[in-house]
Formats: sequence, structure tokens, C-alpha cells
Amino acid sequence: MSGCFKYMIVTALLLAMQAPLKAQESSYSDLQAIYIYNFAKYTSWPQEFNTFTIAVYDDAAMHKVISQKLVDKTIKGKPIEVKLIYSVTKEDFFHLIYLNRHHSKSLAEVIQNCQQQNTLIVTENDQIKKGAMISFVVIGNKLRFKVNQEALEDKDLIASQGLLSLAMN
Repeated sequence: MSGCFKYMIVTALLLAMQAPLKAQESSYSDLQAIYIYNFAKYTSWPQEFNTFTIAVYDDAAMHKVISQKLVDKTIKGKPIEVKLIYSVTKEDFFHLIYLNRHHSKSLAEVIQNCQQQNTLIVTENDQIKKGAMISFVVIGNKLRFKVNQEALEDKDLIASQGLLSLAMN
């Protein structure tokens, strides 16, 4: 077997193995987007709003997925605006901020800059103990989530009993 032929076989096998991973990753992001929508839908904010704003922290791929999945959706009858952000200042206001696992180091700064606001902070990799209000966790092949009810209450956010009942303890 020639070296070129072996290289082609190995390349084909690697490409074939990556296809399911990309499909799995896409499905994971799609599922997260649906969860994020439901987190927003089943949480109550103390103030009225004309547009519900979701900020995706430095993750263009997830911004695209959420934007596509929520294009015709509403929260409390109001349109949803999905923004891609790279920082959060004290002057910014977002109803919900999503940080993926690669930005967990930025969580403390985001929490600090949202201290005076009613912002729902959603993360990955079980960041509940670090101040996230809702955090995705993967158990086996299942996407689950945890809720920090105390952190929600500190921001005057109220999660529905249905949402709380689906959360992991």
C-alpha cells in the first residue's frame, strides 16, 4: 500500500469520525438554545420591557444558533433581541447573559458588573457555586441544568415551579 493511499484512508476515516461529533455539537447547541428560551419564558422579571434581550458572551456560533432558534419567539408577548457581546459594563443591561464553558473565568466580572441589575446569568459546567443562576451540566449523554434559587431571588427574579421541578438538586 503506497503512503499516499494510506494518507487518503486515514483522512477519510478522520473526516467520517468528525461528522457525528459536529452533528452532536450542533444538537447540543440547539438544545441549549431551546433551554435558554424556556429559562427566559418561565422566569419573571420585576420590570416591564418592550424587548427581551439575550446576550451571548463571546461565542459567535452560539449567538447564531440562538438567533436562528428564537427568530419568531417572544417572551411575555415581546420580541427577543439576541446580541453578541465581548464584555459587560455596569451601564449595560441584558435580561439574560449566556457564558459558555470557555468563559467561566469571566463569570465573576460579569456578576460584578450586573450587580445592580435583574440579569439572569446562565453558564455551562456547573458554575452555580460561583454565582451563576442557572448552569448546564451534562450527565452521561443528557443535558441537564441546576438552578441557584438564592441567586435568582437576590435579583428579584422568580423561576416558575415547573422550571424548578425540572432542575437537578
